[in-house]
Amino acid sequence: MAPGTTTTVVPIKGRIPSAPSTVPFVTKAQSAHVNPILAKISLAGLALALLIMAVQFVLTRPGREGRRTL
Repeated sequence: MAPGTTTTVVPIKGRIPSAPSTVPFVTKAQSAHVNPILAKISLAGLALALLIMAVQFVLTRPGREGRRTL
């Protein structure tokens, strides 16, 4: 389309389509922050994952006494 031109919408069955609604651009102040409970759960999950990896490393490292090989 060339600049300055308009598009005409032809009505269906004599009705003119309604204008599209838009979502407000501004959000509430509370929704902009992370819930402290969710942050604590996330940190607990990270700590648990690091603990599991540390235990796995200690139990499966080469040269460990009592390690059974097949």
